[in-house]
Amino acid sequence: MDLDAFQVSLNSMSAALAFFAAGLWYRSVKVRVPPSDQQDEDGMNPLSIVMDDGSDFIETAKAQSRWNRYAALAAASAAVFQGGAIFLGLI
Repeated sequence: MDLDAFQVSLNSMSAALAFFAAGLWYRSVKVRVPPSDQQDEDGMNPLSIVMDDGSDFIETAKAQSRWNRYAALAAASAAVFQGGAIFLGLI
């Protein structure tokens, strides 16, 4: 594989990962966790803050944080591939 083809493949991977990150960030915006009515081991009902859309605020924030973490990792990977492609263009 010559240098130009390798640079194109790095750019392609960067673009694919950037689209993947965008999809993950979109998912983080749309995720909703309904409130739980399961009792804990002490027989207590869980504490939750229910939003207007019927979702549990704290558990939804945790789920959104998890999806944001995945999206940030995908975006960072895209940046690494893009940086490699730019570096190859300088040589």
